[in-house]
Amino acid sequence: MNGETPGILPRDLDAEAATIHALFHDPECIDSMVPSLDSADFHSEKERTIFMAIEAQRADGADVSIEGVYTRLAADGLLEQAGGVGHLSDLYELGLGPVFGMANAERVQRLARLRRAAVAGQRVWEEVAGGIEEGRVGAFLDESADALRAVALEESITETTVTFDEAYVESIYALQERMRNPNPVPGLSSPWPTLDSETTGFHPGELWVIGARPSTGKSAFGMNVAMHAVKQGRAVLFMSLEMHGEMLMQRVFASEARIPLSNIRTGDIDHACVDRLVRLQDELSDKPVRMVYRPGATARQIRAEALAARTAWGRLDLVVVDYLQLMGSDKDRPNREQATADKSQALKALAGELNVPLIALAQLSRDSDKAKRRPGLSDLRESGAIEQDADGVLCIWRKAGLASPEAEFIIAKQRNGSVTDVPMSMIGRYVRFEERSFA
Repeated sequence: MNGETPGILPRDLDAEAATIHALFHDPECIDSMVPSLDSADFHSEKERTIFMAIEAQRADGADVSIEGVYTRLAADGLLEQAGGVGHLSDLYELGLGPVFGMANAERVQRLARLRRAAVAGQRVWEEVAGGIEEGRVGAFLDESADALRAVALEESITETTVTFDEAYVESIYALQERMRNPNPVPGLSSPWPTLDSETTGFHPGELWVIGARPSTGKSAFGMNVAMHAVKQGRAVLFMSLEMHGEMLMQRVFASEARIPLSNIRTGDIDHACVDRLVRLQDELSDKPVRMVYRPGATARQIRAEALAARTAWGRLDLVVVDYLQLMGSDKDRPNREQATADKSQALKALAGELNVPLIALAQLSRDSDKAKRRPGLSDLRESGAIEQDADGVLCIWRKAGLASPEAEFIIAKQRNGSVTDVPMSMIGRYVRFEERSFA
């Protein structure tokens, strides 16, 4: 049965036959199609067996020809399974020519993914019908969602596999474009131009860790960057493991409408403040931003929220996690160091998978406070794994104490740039950082 008849797993035997036909006739098809196809993509046992013989010929460095494939099949005792000499001859003489080879191969792949999705769905149904232990419901749902997402991600994974020559050409084109249109901040910008001049922005796939002692401004940093991105039209997910929705919105009101946080909490605001809140609503209404409060969220759950946001908006440009040490663990680990390593590795992998910058806020140890010194990489709690996984680490230092607005952004690590300090001021009543010269 060709096509996608309801009730039957989708397949297109004509497309599978045409794919083999193209491989017999065009060496270029062999180089472009064989690495991306898998024998399991073929529903027909005959075409699957022939494709495996073609793969073996290519792996041996032999020319792929109908004669060579016949000889290999016969030697392996698989000629009958492949349909015999008559079927090989029919495929060779289809008369289609190789021109539509890639299009047919892509259809074979797409239908194979649909079949794998159907199989994953069937397994979910069977497990549910067989009964799920109440304590395993959450894990079961996560595992089921991951199984379907794994199928969905196959295409994006295939598209990111490139040769050196392909990567070189793409990089040269990108460099030429930057030369034609120079941009000092090609990444996602922050609210602070001086910081951007040092980092060139937050780039897709990067994990940035923002470390600070309690109450020194790490949540403010994350929220300031997130809201700046939203105002630039970016799609943002802010994952809070510490503050619920109302607390987050109070901070947005304070920082973006310039209303003292204490006044918002007590309700002591005037009509001018109300007008600013109305304008803020108009500015942010319908913008792609989600603020999710989920205490103890694991990396898997953060990933699920991020994928849901990307599906809803069709894109995702930034993820902020507040904060790393409050994350739950997907695995049982005997100590905090291993658990933290799992979390930082998972966040770095998620940044790469989504191809977005991910900013993870983190708490620094008390050591810098005790020694009255500037914080550094060693002050990150369970710092070894975080330091290794992060593309950038920025520590917030309130040298003169919390009573003073004086602050420093210490870039303690930057994989693609230098380490330096950026002088800042913390405007506590508005829960926001400003560059010191503008504060």
